[in-house]
Amino acid sequence: MSIVTEDWTMPGITENAPISDALSAGLSPRPIAGNRAAKWATAIILIGSVLLIFTRLGHYALWDDEAITAMTARGVWRTGDTSAWADEHNLVAYRNGLLINHFADRYTPPLQFYLLAPFMGLLGESSFVCRLPFALCGVITVGLMLRWLWRLRPEPLVWWSAAFFLLTNASYFLFQ
Repeated sequence: MSIVTEDWTMPGITENAPISDALSAGLSPRPIAGNRAAKWATAIILIGSVLLIFTRLGHYALWDDEAITAMTARGVWRTGDTSAWADEHNLVAYRNGLLINHFADRYTPPLQFYLLAPFMGLLGESSFVCRLPFALCGVITVGLMLRWLWRLRPEPLVWWSAAFFLLTNASYFLFQ
């Protein structure tokens, strides 16, 4: 018995067969319906996300954790380690040196510092440059979510719901 749909036929796979059989055969369990809606929603989500993330990215000065990340990244660029010495005469000693061990930050996960250091070293030290790698990570995250949706091939309503909920989620874009 075979299943016949609008776009393809699956010989040898019964109606009660698991979806994994269809996926292993290289076929989608659903026909590609609403592909036009998916393309429009993808374009709107990508363009909207880029606009929301990059608009006025460097307008405001760094504050609190952004400034600590930038100063520690400056030390990483200079020494290759999470040095507490931001330069020759400034020591980054948050909360009286709580995170410092042998003049290096050994308690904060260092990925953010190593991600930011090359940007600051090559492009200069401005609030835009300090936020740029994290904004790029935000755009990549949106791209991964869109890739996931493309693989699922949901109905057009899901695409438009994703566009609405993502683009109206202020906290998502603020934490990028």
